[in-house]
Formats: sequence, C-alpha cells, structure tokens
Amino acid sequence: MIAPPRHSICISRSSPSVIKHQGDVGFTEVLRQHYADAESLALEQLVQLKARLYTTQEDDFWRVFCEGISRIVGSQYVVIAQKLDDSPAMGEVGSCLTALCWFWNDGHGADGFSRKISYHAYACPCSELRHGKAFLVPSNINELFPENPNTPSLPITMESYFAIPIRDKTGELGHFAMIWSREGLENKKLSWPFIETLMRSLEDMVARHITEGPSIAKDADVMDEAEAEQIVPIRVLSELRSLAPYAKNLSHELRTPMQGIIGMLDVMYSSVHEAAELGPGDQMMKLIEELKSSIEIIQGKCT
Repeated sequence: MIAPPRHSICISRSSPSVIKHQGDVGFTEVLRQHYADAESLALEQLVQLKARLYTTQEDDFWRVFCEGISRIVGSQYVVIAQKLDDSPAMGEVGSCLTALCWFWNDGHGADGFSRKISYHAYACPCSELRHGKAFLVPSNINELFPENPNTPSLPITMESYFAIPIRDKTGELGHFAMIWSREGLENKKLSWPFIETLMRSLEDMVARHITEGPSIAKDADVMDEAEAEQIVPIRVLSELRSLAPYAKNLSHELRTPMQGIIGMLDVMYSSVHEAAELGPGDQMMKLIEELKSSIEIIQGKCT
C-alpha cells in the first residue's frame, strides 16, 4: 500500500541520526513506525483544510468546512447547531435547534447543504447534549431513539452519531455533530478517540465563526484596513443585548449613561439606514442589514 504524503511533518531517525522529510529516502518507513496510514492521511487533510478555511470568504466558510471534515472522517452528515432562544429546554417536547449549517452526502456523489434550518431537539441524539458533554452513539442509533421526530425528513438513514459542545469564554454556544450511515460506519477507518481529537481541534475556529459573524477583512482587494476599522462587529452588539433586561431596573446613576448608549444606538441606526439607502456593494449591504437588525433588537429591549 502506498503511504499518504505528509508534507506537514518532518521526523528524526535515531540510527543514523538524521531528520527525514517527505520525499527523502526512508521517510515513509520512519513515519510508519509512529503513524497509521489512515491517521497520517487525516492529519494532512486537516492541515490543508484549516489553511483553506483561513482564507475562505464568510459566505463559503460553512460549506467548505462541512465538505472538508466530512471527507476526512467519512461521515454522511455534518451539523453545526444552536438552541433557539424561545425554545423549551433541550430534551423537552417542542424544543428545537437551528442548524447554522447542515451538510449531507451519500458517499456516491449526491450531497446537499442548507443554512439556518430548524429541527427537533427531543427524543433524538442531540437532546443528550443538554448534559454539556461529548455524546457518542457508536451504532444502532435508531434502536436508542426509535421515536426520533427528525428521522422521516433525513435523506440518509443514520447508524452512528458523534457530537461535541462548542464553547468559548462566555459559555456554551452550540454543538458540532457528525453522523454516519451503516455503509459509512463500515468504511470508517479512524477510531472514535481520533475523530474526537479532530473535532476538538476545530472547536475554536467554529466558535469564532459562530460569535463573530461575517468576517471583515478576508481579502485585501475587497476591503482595506481603514474601511474594516469603521465597521462595528456584530458580536459587540450581541454582547450589549445581554444588558437589555436590566436597563429598566438600573439606578439613576447608571440609567442615565445607559440612555446615552441607547441614544448612540439610535444615531448608529440612522447612519446605517442612510448608508443602506445609498446602495453599497453586496458584501457591505449584507453587513449593514445585519447591523440594522441587531440595533433594532437592542432598541426594542432597552426602551
């Protein structure tokens, strides 16, 4: 069997003492003493995927992410999801999640990709993520969740499931799940611990894209640094949103400055609304519309 190329690692050989790189005589033999071929291939693909994601435009990020990690681990589904704010607690009847991205492929050329779709979060695998732990169903998932309300709408029958919670310093943001069909499980070459390690290695990148929203300066040709500094990140307005329930109960000393902040939001809204009417480019227009929506939400809750 031909060993997969490993351009992202060099490795030492003790006798004679020498450092080997991809292409050097004896590199493959030394590498195979320490790495299984399947793990070597997965790690090399992971390095390439992350390098690509760092330069991918925001509109394409989730699709590139899903296709890439699905190919690496051989899964049929990749899902990044968040709980709906007004939904019952996960696991309770009626609870729902929103998939920031939902990707599937049957392993034979057919696939699909969706953004911001809602699905049930009870009587199904994702309901167990309420415990805040990684959750693995190695096989026979339909026996464990025979009443899964999501099953009828799935294009491919599930067999196994692995998900991890996504967190940042503020707490839990959502979860990252991958699902295998029976055929996919039979063809799976990586161990569950190794797959979990791959998922954990992407957690920070996923969390950042959940919280920060559209990237500001992916391409110097699209937007220079001075332009980027003039844009208020969506995550800043999201953090302000957490103050809204307390605004009406604040003391006079705090309420007055808070009203000043609300006034500034009014000014920002007027400026954004005016900018929107001037008809900027598509990318800027999308960012402006998101900013308008965020400001409107804050205004509604703080007044």
